[in-house]
Amino acid sequence: SEISDLIVDDEVMLSSYLETTKALKANNIFVNSIKIDDNHNIYATKDGIKINFGLKNDMDDKCKRLSIILPQVENQQGTLHLENFSKENTDIVFKKE
Repeated sequence: SEISDLIVDDEVMLSSYLETTKALKANNIFVNSIKIDDNHNIYATKDGIKINFGLKNDMDDKCKRLSIILPQVENQQGTLHLENFSKENTDIVFKKE
């Protein structure tokens, strides 16, 4: 899908957006939307699943792990919490709605 108008408030937001889309694409993950809040937390939606990435740190690793987990929660509704994910903490919580 094409993005006709992309309004970016600051460089950090643009960097977060680009890093997220690059990591998602590299892992063949196609989302419906990406949003970044004023604190630079990144959120995406894929079908009925909300994905909370938190900040852009470890985005490549987050997306690698996400590509393994998404098929397991297909056709469900809820939120995948990756905001605390790191090399030291690889736990990802899925909260059903």
